[in-house]
Amino acid sequence: MITLQESNSWLTHSWQRSQAAGLLRDSTPELIKVDRSELQSNQHHARELINACETAALPLFIQAMAHSASRLILADPQGMILGSWGQEHFSKRLVDIALEPGVFWQEQHKGTNAIGTALSEQSLVTILGDQHFLHQNKFLSCTAHPIFDSTGQLVGVIDVTTEQAIHQYDTQLLVRQIAQCIENQLMIESPSAFYQMKVAIDPKLLTSGWQGLVIADSNQKIIACNRTAQRLYPKRSILGSQLSELTGLEDMLNFKGPEFDASNTLYFELTQQRQQNSHVKARPAPIEKPSHSYSRDDNLQRSFEQALCVIDEDIPLLIYGESGVGKEHFVRNLHQQSERANQALVAINCGALSSNLIESELFGYVDGAFTGAKRNGSKGKIRQAQQGILFLDEIGDLPLSAQTRLLRVLQERELSPLGSEQSYPVDIRIVAATHTSLEKLCEQGLFREDLFFRLCGLQLELPALRDRSDLEAMVTDVFNKHSHISQVLEPELKRQLIEYHWPGNIRQLQSLLQTACVLTRHKASLTWQDLPKHQQDLITNQAQNKVSKNHLEDEMSLAIKRCYQQHRGNISQTAKALGIGRSTLYRKIKRFEIKLE
Repeated sequence: MITLQESNSWLTHSWQRSQAAGLLRDSTPELIKVDRSELQSNQHHARELINACETAALPLFIQAMAHSASRLILADPQGMILGSWGQEHFSKRLVDIALEPGVFWQEQHKGTNAIGTALSEQSLVTILGDQHFLHQNKFLSCTAHPIFDSTGQLVGVIDVTTEQAIHQYDTQLLVRQIAQCIENQLMIESPSAFYQMKVAIDPKLLTSGWQGLVIADSNQKIIACNRTAQRLYPKRSILGSQLSELTGLEDMLNFKGPEFDASNTLYFELTQQRQQNSHVKARPAPIEKPSHSYSRDDNLQRSFEQALCVIDEDIPLLIYGESGVGKEHFVRNLHQQSERANQALVAINCGALSSNLIESELFGYVDGAFTGAKRNGSKGKIRQAQQGILFLDEIGDLPLSAQTRLLRVLQERELSPLGSEQSYPVDIRIVAATHTSLEKLCEQGLFREDLFFRLCGLQLELPALRDRSDLEAMVTDVFNKHSHISQVLEPELKRQLIEYHWPGNIRQLQSLLQTACVLTRHKASLTWQDLPKHQQDLITNQAQNKVSKNHLEDEMSLAIKRCYQQHRGNISQTAKALGIGRSTLYRKIKRFEIKLE
């Protein structure tokens, strides 16, 4: 018998469905889970959805929910979990209730829960504590939102699960935005996407994350639009119509925006995209090449100019840099300046795929090459980049078997797909990137030394955000991008952001300000008090650690100087008294800039 006191009819109906499935509140349901190979196969087929989640949603989640006991969970239309990201200590507890990849969370298996109920209701739902049908799940609070493709077909569900007692409005707002970001990313990556049009009632909202999005093919026929665009044009049938009917423009190539649409009620901004194969991520194709000026930071600008010198030669480029410094953005701009700007730029993250899938992604395969292979096979990323540029991000994570095949491709300039004896010519420029030392990986036997030497024609290191001379300008630019038109950044908060260490670099800066601006969109200014507590804690803790570290270094510097004086300037005796080697002592003297008399 249902004892739920909530007045929500959808929740009552969910409990009724749970009881009809034969579930008992205090029972442990049967675990419905696919095996490892089937999970990997399902993840491979859902790769576009997973990539869209990791590209468009994960950075926003990490910044908004950092240091909280929370997980971002992606499931397919059958309620099977495809991926889970967030706090590790929390994930271990979730294993006890089987909230992990490969497990089905439909209502019929798990009772009322955010994933299953969002799929049943096909709308945003929040399930708090005891609202879960099963007692074993009552420690959770979850908010989930279904994900639809451009045709309106349900393709998955995104969920934020926490241990907090209640999800406030900002959590629901975050999940809504995450879902829209994923849907927009899927539209942008459509193989037929040629034009992309952003629409909003205010020009400042065109980059807010909540803008309407319209996608058209090379004939300017609209093939997709998000729900925001549909709401902005309530009296018009968008799909199937021509872009000119919305914009009033006949000459799309020479458009400069933003400006009003044909009805003079909405602002729009139009971008031309180059049509590519469905496996290739759509990149904005420049109408004209941008200036060679890339960055206001001298070191970064110098690296870009050096890269420009080699990108059109048969010289590979190896880029080092911490995660989030903008390596892909750097390569995308490099591609636009190169002689291959009208050919494909194909990017693949070598660390994002399992070892048994990355070879098929890179080199392609023929029908029947392995279990789960597509009927018509796959061309593979390398052949998709033919006459263009192949960007291998996190190359240090490439398995040794794939390293061997890649080396052979670079040496022989030809490729044989998995399961095939036929060879295809290869004409590509290689750009590789990593945040780890490939030389150290070579010493550890984890990276082929011969491949390393083939990749490092020119080595560049992109500076961390904290080391950039244009950090203040970066903070201002990112804030202006995400804030509403009249909002200002409080000077004291700006100072704290400039002094912050930014371990996540540009990605972290963008996520922090995007989240903060969304939560304060109706306020005239963004202040320290407006930041979520976990973001305040990150900045405060670093400031305190910096003070403690500086104090400790001052103490160490004074101790070295005193010991040196006690031993009358004898370096060997000073090092022995301090219990360190001579070389270590010299390094500390240099590091602390100690002036020895």
